[in-house]
Amino acid sequence: MENDPAHIARVIYLLKKQAGNQRLELSEQVELRDWIDRSPQNKELFEQLQDSTLRDQWLDQIRGYNTSQALERVHNRISRPSFTREKTPASKNGVLRKTILSIAASLVLLLGIGYFFRYELLNILAPVKMETMLTSKAERKTIALPDGTQVWLSPGSVLEYPMEFRGPVREVNLKGEAFFEVQPDKQHPFIILSGQLETKVLGTSFNLTAYEGDEDVTVTLLEGAVSLKPAGEKNKSPTILHPNEQAVFEKENRSIRKEMVTDARKYLSRRNGIFRYEAARLEEVVQDMERQYGVKIQLDSSMVNREYYGTMNTEDELLVMLEKISLVMNAGWYGAGENTYRIKPK
Repeated sequence: MENDPAHIARVIYLLKKQAGNQRLELSEQVELRDWIDRSPQNKELFEQLQDSTLRDQWLDQIRGYNTSQALERVHNRISRPSFTREKTPASKNGVLRKTILSIAASLVLLLGIGYFFRYELLNILAPVKMETMLTSKAERKTIALPDGTQVWLSPGSVLEYPMEFRGPVREVNLKGEAFFEVQPDKQHPFIILSGQLETKVLGTSFNLTAYEGDEDVTVTLLEGAVSLKPAGEKNKSPTILHPNEQAVFEKENRSIRKEMVTDARKYLSRRNGIFRYEAARLEEVVQDMERQYGVKIQLDSSMVNREYYGTMNTEDELLVMLEKISLVMNAGWYGAGENTYRIKPK
């Protein structure tokens, strides 16, 4: 960061964030410290900006910086005939070259300021409000995001999103499970942060399961394409998913593996609470039941890996599903405490 309007605004943004009891990211702390240590002038300015009144005065000055007029002045200077090679004496070539380089540098700076003003400074002056949507156990919600993206939020989940998408990307945070139908926008990729995994899409339909207590995060793609990579690993090549593929991100070793799925479209019904199982491990079925009904189900260890074929409609009573599993798996169930049930072989 230097002392041009954009970078001063950046410093003010970081200070306002810090003053508002928001924790600075490690990269932001390093950025601010590097800028302070760069010169005595920066340190003096930093101390001045601790005063909120002075911060506001600086912002007023920055707001008055007319980027459009400055760009027009640069354009006019470049367009003058005196800058053409034919009309410039050879002895002045060195001076001319420095002048052109200076103009080019100014142009890049101004363009950078304009881009910064559009997003970062706007966030300083009029911060975007964040919305948090929660679902309790056994509760589902359908949400329309500001860009038209549709989200089906599963029980026990949390979705955080801005009331207005600004900047080059559309970013949301998810804990739990949700089905997304992302509104296409090639200029503004849609990014989902789910713990240690970053999922990036342009426009597509997919299901993402990222409950905090699970060992894995799974992304199942129905249409389009998505790219995935561990959060924070900018230099790592992303994993690309195609329709009818599923990515499993293992949290412990931060690795991603791809698998084919026979019927990814079953997630269209799953988002509405209708689960279809074909050779599913009974442990997975029971886990879905716990989340959908808000109960605890103890499964006998001898049944964990047994395969289950059938459906679950969460509009049915829990007892209906318990009876169905008992019939199909030749098992029995009984109450084992408040909101707790146990399933074991007969």
